[in-house]
Amino acid sequence: MLKRYALISLTTTLCYACSTGAEQYTAQPSSSVQPNFATEDLHELLIAEVAYQRGHYDLALRHYHNTTLSSRNKKLAAHTTRLALEMNQPNMALEPAILWANQALSNPKPQALVALMLISSKNYIKALPYLGRITINQKAKPYLKLVTEESTPVERAHLSALFSTLHQQQTFHPEAALIIAKFIHTERPQLARAILTDILIKRPNWTEAISFKNQIHAN
Repeated sequence: MLKRYALISLTTTLCYACSTGAEQYTAQPSSSVQPNFATEDLHELLIAEVAYQRGHYDLALRHYHNTTLSSRNKKLAAHTTRLALEMNQPNMALEPAILWANQALSNPKPQALVALMLISSKNYIKALPYLGRITINQKAKPYLKLVTEESTPVERAHLSALFSTLHQQQTFHPEAALIIAKFIHTERPQLARAILTDILIKRPNWTEAISFKNQIHAN
């Protein structure tokens, strides 16, 4: 699992050393509903920035993490998540990633990161809403593939159950639906066929879906 959510984090350029300081988190448009930093948070953020610039990365991460949880700032949460994963400390990434995901509902990247971390720690039910947000997003295909392609046998079984639950609760985006249908076909062929039927109603001429339909009927 670590390989997969690290890959997701690295799809965004990581440039902590060239950060411009606390203003990168506090400069927000007037319509923003994100909270301003308290004086204590700004002080701790400054410590984190200086520690990072001087190469004290563990100290920097600890202060970034504390400030993220205190301020609940989305930009800082994203920054802290990426830094923690870059430093191979997923335990320090989870809470910031949850804050990031819950303030960026249409962004599949933090949703996938949280889902992967929760699944890897066997918190399958908690992963459900984040997984659900991925499956309705038209930009989510690469993230959903990462969630499914390297799962262990135990994770596959739980993921199949989660996808079954989600299918009862919401409508998948067609491209996400096809990934799911292919993923669950071995364990839940009836559900895979039902999902495929839904796909072909929306996209009757989609070659990839038709090819998969022919494949499963041939078997």
